[in-house]
Amino acid sequence: MNNEQEVLYQNQYLDTLTLLCQQKQSKLESRVTTKDCEGEKAVVADQVGEFPLNEKNTRFADTEYEDISLKRRWITPILKNGTVLLDTLDLSKSTSNPTSSIVIAGHAAINRFKDNAILDGYYGNNRTGKTGETLTAFDKQINAVLEKMQDADVDTEYDEITMVVNGRAVKKLRESGIYMSADFMNDKVLSEKVKLPDYSGVTFVKMSKVPTYKDGSNNTVYKLPIFVKSGVQLGRWGIQKVRIGEESTKQYCPSIFMEAIYGACRTEEAKCYSIEMK
Repeated sequence: MNNEQEVLYQNQYLDTLTLLCQQKQSKLESRVTTKDCEGEKAVVADQVGEFPLNEKNTRFADTEYEDISLKRRWITPILKNGTVLLDTLDLSKSTSNPTSSIVIAGHAAINRFKDNAILDGYYGNNRTGKTGETLTAFDKQINAVLEKMQDADVDTEYDEITMVVNGRAVKKLRESGIYMSADFMNDKVLSEKVKLPDYSGVTFVKMSKVPTYKDGSNNTVYKLPIFVKSGVQLGRWGIQKVRIGEESTKQYCPSIFMEAIYGACRTEEAKCYSIEMK
């Protein structure tokens, strides 16, 4: 518990509460598929590979037996919760009741938890997936991944394609030349304040935090996921819990408890890739 909790005192003449700078909405939940789950683990799907068909050339031929790929994908849940305690003495000196704003902040934290669960599942153990080709030009790396998806018969025409980018990647995209065609030649598109337009069917989702690692020269390498919607599954265990009450062991101070359980995994490697950028 934070004993130095900030409160709004009457002598400050403040009667409104605002959230500090933070991501308030999930940026990836709408870009993946979602499944309601229960139990210790949840099965995403039982996956069956292509059925083999052989041409018949002779009469009364012997039966030829073929094997077929059978796989099962699982999601492991992650539980996170938190409790905020409000001191009655602080509340008595405040011009506003912070309870509703704290609940909003709690929902914002849960939305960020969803995105983190998706990225953790994306790069988790046994789900490392495929890496885009190492090419100098950033836009060519994206094109290489799109070609790999097409070669694997991924239906990119109807399955939404998402690429997660950070500020550094956005700068590289703006400098790469892909927006220099007549369709994009205007100040609004090139402005830093405007959302990047789609490129070759790829929707860019900007996030400040993306997975990283250090290479052999101790340089930071950013891992940027690029996937189709059906390639990632977010599991949801029940509904988010919100409990507002009083703590009898703390002189009945108001408390706010919030809890959520989510997990994620990749459903198929051919639908999920990663572009690495320094």
